[in-house]
Amino acid sequence: MNAEQEQIYSKRSTQIVNILKGLAIWMVVTVHFFQSISMHTYIEMLANCMQLGYQIFFTLSCFTLCLSFNKQKLSYWQYFKKRVLKLFLAYYVMIIFGVAYRVVFAVKGGTSVIDAINIKGVIINALFLNGLVPNPIVHNQIVRDGWFIGTLFILYLLFPLLYKLFTIKNQKWQKSKVVVFPLLTILVSAIIIGAIYVVFGFGSYPFFVYTSFINQICAFVFGFVIFYLYQTVKIKKVKLPLLKAIISAILAIVLFIKIPLAHYIIVIVLVALATTYTFCFLFNNAFTKEMLDSELIMRFLAKTGTISLGIYYTHSYLVWDVTLKIIEIIYKLDTNPHVLIKACVGIIIYTACYWVGKLFTYLIKLVQTPLLKGLKVK
Repeated sequence: MNAEQEQIYSKRSTQIVNILKGLAIWMVVTVHFFQSISMHTYIEMLANCMQLGYQIFFTLSCFTLCLSFNKQKLSYWQYFKKRVLKLFLAYYVMIIFGVAYRVVFAVKGGTSVIDAINIKGVIINALFLNGLVPNPIVHNQIVRDGWFIGTLFILYLLFPLLYKLFTIKNQKWQKSKVVVFPLLTILVSAIIIGAIYVVFGFGSYPFFVYTSFINQICAFVFGFVIFYLYQTVKIKKVKLPLLKAIISAILAIVLFIKIPLAHYIIVIVLVALATTYTFCFLFNNAFTKEMLDSELIMRFLAKTGTISLGIYYTHSYLVWDVTLKIIEIIYKLDTNPHVLIKACVGIIIYTACYWVGKLFTYLIKLVQTPLLKGLKVK
């Protein structure tokens, strides 16, 4: 790939990544919105599929890390400063906000303020170790939906090692790694999860197993597949029959193991593959500069993708607390409100999620930029 081609590919990939991130964050907002209100069973079932937006994020995160790592060779500390430190400020702000929020409700409800603060949970979250603690409050409530950040943090720490393994300079490995690397990761993940089940069981918090990095790494490693196709310019050779063959091979391995919760891995892998194929499809078939610049939905998704983490950090309070308060008021006026009324509530909440997320992103960057400059992080 020459310099000019690399520049074109880089611009294309950045725009497509933002579009897919924009799609992913609205999927996450959607599943949480429909969980917060009472709708028809089939609608709720369809909405629950939107939680697969998380796997899109993991796959794309790995791909963007690959691009960054390939462009500029970094030591582990340089990588930590460049990538991992950027998670800290926003997460710490949400820890403080989350604790303050819980304290206010504790005071109003007459419950223990100490329990609301949960000092142990705060420390664990401040160290980004909540992804390793199977406690519902510590894992996912000190920071609302904080499991995603905790898991992402662990995957960020593992990435340099994974990248080193993926880029081993061996002729046989170079030819087979695009298939073997994700398959080995999935196999190891399935074996570990099976072993955990046999030894410990899943207890009363199976959600932790689903959200753990051991599970989500199955989606993460497909970022290496996109990177390989992108780097070798084989992205244009990706065809639907190849995708079907890969899916069949992975399903055969996972189904053969027959471990409890294997369907989690199956779904994660399918979404990661779908993300990979969608990226390639947009890159080759649907991608034209005119299309992405002229289509309103594409431009909107691309803009949303640039503030997706800001929306993620703040959306839970809007989707759960504000939505439930509005619904409570509506039900006082009408015990059987029309579905269009709920749709209007949705429009209000989605709009609020976008603008609050955008404001949060702006404020974080305002503070974060000089801090990172002080640490000489570009």
